[in-house]
Amino acid sequence: MNFSKDVIETILPGRWINPPNDEWFVDSVAINKTQTETDYNNGKRVMFIALDEDTWHKGSGNRGIYAGWNDTHLKVPKFSDKVNGVIVARELNLDPSIPQYLMENTYEAINLLGDHAYDVYKGNVIAITGTAGKSTTKSLFEHILKNISTVIATRGNHNTRTGVPLTIATGIAEPDHLVVEVAISSLWMRSGGIMKKYPPNIAMITSIDSGQQKSAYETAVHKSKIAEGMNKSGHVLLNRDMNEFDTVFEEVSKYNTNIITYGFHADSDVLIKDFIDTQDGTKATVDVLGESVTFTSRLHGKGMAQNIAGVLTALKLSDVKLNDALPLISSYEPNKSVQNIETHQTRDGAAFTLINDAWNATPNSMIESIEVLQNINKERKGKSIAILGRIVNLGKEAKKRHQAVAKSLIEQNVDLVFGHGEEMKHCLKELPETMIGGYFENSQDLANRVANIIGADDVVLIKGSARATDFKHVRDNVVEALKATPKIKIPNLSHPHASGAGAVTFNTKTGEIIASTGDVDAVQNQGVGGLLLMNYILTAVFANKYELSQTYTPTAKEIKSNSAPRSIPLEKSDQVNLHTLLSAGLFNHAPNALLMLANEVIGSNKNAMGVIHAQAEKLGVDLTAARNITGRRITNKDQSLTLENLYKVGLVLFNKYPFIQDLLSQRTFSYKDKMLFTPTNLYAHGKINSGIFFGHQDSIAITETIVDGNQYISVALGATDAYNRDQMLTRVIDQATKVKTQKANSKVIKVKDKPFRMNVMGDTYFGEFYTEIRERKGQIDALQTKTRNYSFDGLRPLFSEGDFNILNFEAAISHKTNNHLKARKPFVLYSDPKETVKAIKKEKFNLVTLGNNHLMDMEKEGLRLTVESFNAAKIPSIGAGATQNEAEKSFILDVDGQRLAIFNAYWYRRPMYKEFDFYAIGNKPGVASLTGEILNNIRAEKEKYPNGKVLVITHWGVDFLDVHPMQRVYAKAIVEAGADLIIGHGAHMIQSVEEIDGTKVVYSIGNGVFNSNGEYNRRHVAPYSMIAQLVFDESIELLLYPFYSNNLKTFWQPRFLSEDEFDHCTTILKSYGSIPLEAVADKERPYYRLVL
Repeated sequence: MNFSKDVIETILPGRWINPPNDEWFVDSVAINKTQTETDYNNGKRVMFIALDEDTWHKGSGNRGIYAGWNDTHLKVPKFSDKVNGVIVARELNLDPSIPQYLMENTYEAINLLGDHAYDVYKGNVIAITGTAGKSTTKSLFEHILKNISTVIATRGNHNTRTGVPLTIATGIAEPDHLVVEVAISSLWMRSGGIMKKYPPNIAMITSIDSGQQKSAYETAVHKSKIAEGMNKSGHVLLNRDMNEFDTVFEEVSKYNTNIITYGFHADSDVLIKDFIDTQDGTKATVDVLGESVTFTSRLHGKGMAQNIAGVLTALKLSDVKLNDALPLISSYEPNKSVQNIETHQTRDGAAFTLINDAWNATPNSMIESIEVLQNINKERKGKSIAILGRIVNLGKEAKKRHQAVAKSLIEQNVDLVFGHGEEMKHCLKELPETMIGGYFENSQDLANRVANIIGADDVVLIKGSARATDFKHVRDNVVEALKATPKIKIPNLSHPHASGAGAVTFNTKTGEIIASTGDVDAVQNQGVGGLLLMNYILTAVFANKYELSQTYTPTAKEIKSNSAPRSIPLEKSDQVNLHTLLSAGLFNHAPNALLMLANEVIGSNKNAMGVIHAQAEKLGVDLTAARNITGRRITNKDQSLTLENLYKVGLVLFNKYPFIQDLLSQRTFSYKDKMLFTPTNLYAHGKINSGIFFGHQDSIAITETIVDGNQYISVALGATDAYNRDQMLTRVIDQATKVKTQKANSKVIKVKDKPFRMNVMGDTYFGEFYTEIRERKGQIDALQTKTRNYSFDGLRPLFSEGDFNILNFEAAISHKTNNHLKARKPFVLYSDPKETVKAIKKEKFNLVTLGNNHLMDMEKEGLRLTVESFNAAKIPSIGAGATQNEAEKSFILDVDGQRLAIFNAYWYRRPMYKEFDFYAIGNKPGVASLTGEILNNIRAEKEKYPNGKVLVITHWGVDFLDVHPMQRVYAKAIVEAGADLIIGHGAHMIQSVEEIDGTKVVYSIGNGVFNSNGEYNRRHVAPYSMIAQLVFDESIELLLYPFYSNNLKTFWQPRFLSEDEFDHCTTILKSYGSIPLEAVADKERPYYRLVL
């Protein structure tokens, strides 16, 4: 049988565009390229049905995440050599030898061809549905039957209301068996399921579970409709062990009472006995309708054994000899990503097993896979690791069903679990903390973490729903990540497009440089073409050649630049006045505004460049600093901007008449719904009268300062950020205007006894802010019911043994809170003036670091009171102060002649500078920034004392996340400056321990005594912190003492780790990519040892 020319004309409404000859026929139907090529390669003659987007969506009913479709009329020409005919909605430009049949609704052809093929088909139709197992069962049928007789089966998982009639249509080739996979989406239509018009000889339901936003009961009702058209003929095979069996039995009985059950249940008609699951597969005996057979299979788990029993039953009913099928069951290879048992190598070359079962997931199939994982792992010596993706479309049952997965993981005693996707949080929340590897939404990050900890003889399961996420890439990403230890390339902190960074101040009366800092010969690859253009236009405005109120309309070219950084939102209907364009250019250096000035105001890009070059020559600006209009970098030609060029431009801009000059001193700019603030605090600090700020990373500035009638122009370039730029400008402006800058002297303490133990603890705060919130909620905490020193009880022995103890105090001592700042900053931490220092003093702390994001929460007064309170208790502080020099000073320990300089600073965060003004700059109080002068101070320390050691304690990182790329950038700069050790905190959790050019970097030791609730449970990160101990003896050792810091579990009293927790902590640190750490299993307090 086939679809001949006459059959096509008879059953399909339409007409031939170029009719075939009378001998023409096709015996297969396809709607995509993959189906076409597969059938062509199998010797089929293919009729391709082309579908445009609208026809597809209306016919298939696909919506939402299933709605994607591209018009296949456009694709046919690319593989037309593999088709023998095409059904089209419009004529295509194809080889004339390829017949085209024109239909108004080409989707209708799928159903009409399917209907005809079913009517004439005389073979055996086997239809399979189920929440899980249907694709494997279909493939197993196909594998067996193609070796015994002839069979056509559903291609891929095309099992929808479209795929079913398409599969039925391929039955025109008259195979002995037609195996049809049927999804729930083809059974839940109000008019009846798709199988109502294609009743099978044998229907099979493999399993029932919730999914597709349906409960298990609703799924059972819909799946039962596979038997809807059978009219009590043929047989229906039901898995006796499945959920909602009674519901399915009752519903199926409405359509067909010829029901045969199979499974492990004692009442099964086909009973599975003597089931064994080993690392190589399964073995079982099945009583199949009076015939007992024993099978072996490479498939694992009871669910797969049930599928095999169902297949054997259907084969028996189809008069296939079971003894012929058994060897084929043994040789069957699972589909891709369905229980693929793979052997791979770790980075050390050891073998481990990977179970790739990521094709799809239901709650029951995931639990089944976890059992398979442990069945295989019990014969191995390594860990069991479950990488689990979310189970989709569970609707209201998502939480409950993911929690059930957690129960299985605990019962099966899986060693480590990694979760991917939002719904997996429900599972992770139910697991013991020592079982959690982490939560991820990015498959590459997940793979990198897992690859770091896979060891010899481990068994790794990958199971989850691949739909709508990148979970489907986890397997490949893990395998790729194992090939080599990833080498992290760390960029330089210095500006990527400048030879250096520097600032100078000119006295405009003499034209001489009267103050400088940094590299005065620095060159940056940006230009001042836009400034020169605006200078020309401003001069013309003053001369009444242009009106500031005159409006201009943007062209497509300028609108295209909307996506460029600093651009304003332009639309083709806009009428933008000249004042706005100049303001956008001067204030924000908006590239599309500059292009409008060039093309619409001046007349053309070419004319504008002529103006720019003329201005450059007139002012003595190098043409290499004016190669384009926007000043941005050019792909094939560098620009060369110097401090002198900036001064020459500033000199002419800052010496215009007042109404023009006002444009250069704007502090805000608004356009439509976009409000911008000048990216500097120098106005607020009283340092400048006017300024232009631009450049990549806020790196360039031209400013004007007028003092006692004297005009000073200060310029800067090559800065790494706005604070770095402004602190350089502050330094030169203060020098030029004779502002006295107070020097700060480092405190030196000498000790002689060795061994000398120095402990460093992370973020410490007794929690007044958090207690206030708890009190409002009626919740009790340690600060309300205990003393502050209670929280140190578990850690005190280590500090008592220490010769010198340091902590990071992450709050401000104050008599009151800062309600004004609370309106914008979510956590404003204040601390009791009397009790705070008293408690810290009692615990024998000798130094506090203050360079963090909370020291300035109570503004200048809070900083002053904090420093003074600690000083009064004879506890010195570093990292913050009344001036920049004070904040950046070091603390010196002399341990029997071994000098140790300790520095402390907070990383640069734009809001902390521009919005909150937290950083010390010049004579303004604040905290030290890593982009201030601290790197120069480290260099100076190392140059003066080359045999001394430098410890830098940094506050950085994003709360409860892995190492941020900028942490590594700063770490590299600190190491290059001369640091011998970096100890960080700020993320409120431990981060990796790494090494840069021989220097150890502990990115985060986490919290100290920090009495917030913490977010370990919500973020699914390990609830550990560490105390770093430096031991000075014949050599210098670094010991890291991890402790448990989940306050909600300890009632705000951290403690050292148990043996299991220490093992888990070791695994987590390894997963982060830490360097090898020597683990010392001390019973009292286990720790890690590194020799510096």
